[in-house]
Amino acid sequence: MCRRASIGNIFVQVYANGQPIYPSNILSVDHRFTKGGDPLARIITLAHHYGIKIHAWFNVFYIWGYSPIPTDPNHPINGPWEVYDREGRSIKEYSPTILKRMGIEGYFVSPFNESYERVIHSLIMEVIENYPIDGVHLDYIRYPSLSFGYDPWARTSFMRRYYVDPISYPEVEPLYRRLLIDGLTRFVWRITRLVHRYGLVVSAAVKPDPLQARREYGQDWLEWLKTGSIDFVVLMSYTPNTEWILRTIRNLKPRDRLWIGIGAYLLDCSSLRTQIRRLRKEGYSNLVIFSFEDLIEKRCLLSSR
Repeated sequence: MCRRASIGNIFVQVYANGQPIYPSNILSVDHRFTKGGDPLARIITLAHHYGIKIHAWFNVFYIWGYSPIPTDPNHPINGPWEVYDREGRSIKEYSPTILKRMGIEGYFVSPFNESYERVIHSLIMEVIENYPIDGVHLDYIRYPSLSFGYDPWARTSFMRRYYVDPISYPEVEPLYRRLLIDGLTRFVWRITRLVHRYGLVVSAAVKPDPLQARREYGQDWLEWLKTGSIDFVVLMSYTPNTEWILRTIRNLKPRDRLWIGIGAYLLDCSSLRTQIRRLRKEGYSNLVIFSFEDLIEKRCLLSSR
């Protein structure tokens, strides 16, 4: 199917819900996907046979959804790494019902926690050293909201620089938000620096509106592109409204480093093909379909035309 559809890249999930989806020596594995062996090794072998590149897809800061919390003590949700709100309250004190009401997908950890950053680096290195991947893809590389940026590690970083606690002095919030955004940028840059040593590319899934991404989620992805902190971004422009996508991205550059995400789960096969043709007509050649499962379920066999 991929060959007939002229698919040249596949983003394969390797870390989600705080669990590797391959045989790992670092964290407990999600055995739903590994009972039959090593799915990552199999898909890489098959894809490379047809000249298709594989990007290892990591859900970085989002570590658990609304399901009951796992009892595994080694799961990241049970580590002291989570984000905190403006009152200094851990996100783990919020019930799934409340998080859902707030529009937050689940539980997140902090970009400022060095222990968790080492875990992420170790997972990335484990994949790179054991599998011939072509790139690393960072998803959920953001805060659930900047209102959840008040963890002890971020606050300590701010206090070391400015000698005040941002919780106690709300007038410093603009300065504190700048620190949060810059901290996430440095987190991304450190991963890219690590991965580039092996000659691989690094990409990130981002909110499509750069102003909203930066203001609400700390994703300053235009700056990431400008400074080389990332090689390309995949815009999560998941909507049936193609004109909205074009209005949002039309003036963004460089186009060759903007890969446009298409939400196949929101479209029937005819609408999916129409959106692809429209985006290609506007000069966007790097399109990412989310997800492959939806193409299979809807029996949408795409063509290169």
